[in-house]
Amino acid sequence: IYTIVDYYGGSDIANWGVGDNSWGDRTATKYGLNFKSGDKCKFQFNLKGSSQTLTITRYDKITYNSNSATSGSVPSATEALYNTNATITGNTGNLQRTGFSFAGWNTKSDGSGTTYQAGDEYTMNGDVTLYAKWVVSLTVAKGTGISSVDGSVSDISVGSQHAISATTEDGYHFDTWTASPAANAEFTNATSASTNVTVKNGSVTVTATGALNSYNIHYPDATAQANGHFTISDQTNSGNYTTTASFTATPAKGYRLKVTATYGSNKSVSLTHDDFTYNYSFTIPAGDVTISVTAYRYGLAYSLSSSDFGPSNVVYFNETTDQIVLSNLAAHSVYK
Repeated sequence: IYTIVDYYGGSDIANWGVGDNSWGDRTATKYGLNFKSGDKCKFQFNLKGSSQTLTITRYDKITYNSNSATSGSVPSATEALYNTNATITGNTGNLQRTGFSFAGWNTKSDGSGTTYQAGDEYTMNGDVTLYAKWVVSLTVAKGTGISSVDGSVSDISVGSQHAISATTEDGYHFDTWTASPAANAEFTNATSASTNVTVKNGSVTVTATGALNSYNIHYPDATAQANGHFTISDQTNSGNYTTTASFTATPAKGYRLKVTATYGSNKSVSLTHDDFTYNYSFTIPAGDVTISVTAYRYGLAYSLSSSDFGPSNVVYFNETTDQIVLSNLAAHSVYK
């Protein structure tokens, strides 16, 4: 906008017009003739002296564009003198766009130009339109069985592609990536722990999910059982991580068993067992499990005095019940 702000020499502006060869009939004596940048204007003077001066000052305008906002309103246009600095207005009308975040104003609608924030200064050198800059974010989240993820970014554009990765916890293998909203992401390979994702339509959260590993349980074979004076029965041969496995290890008569379980590099597995039923159970760890069984004979020793011996004092082994029977013996220290 150009404004006639002053003139000297006592002349009057007799005629003025906006547009090529367009003349008005308004007479102005000093201030207030405004026309837009780019208009063609002609002025006619009634000269009254040898020296006449007409001062015209140029104003430029900043116009704000909502750039596909779904709600809110743009700020009023900013006008300032040519070649001076104007202050950029913020998002005073609370512009919003579903799935996006407001990130300032940009000289191009696709956000590839120069970005300005509220309070920045802009040097006026022609009318300009500033477009609302809409950005999206990519959030990478951990799901079941995932220990860590990488790749979250913000202030990105729709259509951009980014690398994402996930690390599984012990006992899990990587299963899949999912997106929310589903339409806002496209994976290069959704079943790979390390892949790329293209952000579409708006901000999106992608979640990595793991699945439980299944592990084998190894027992002494039939030969080892026959030679080792024990039998294995009712055994769980495989199972998922953290689930419960069980088996029965029955000793031959006159034997007791030492049963251990290990996995990985000889790591111990805690066994729960019942000495009377010979049932064992454990929680499957993050690795194949090896069950080891050692059978050994057992006996019972008493420290007895001469008074303990007599016809009514009996110590014997009952093979039917697999128990040692103590009859009519006084209390003594027992040694296994």
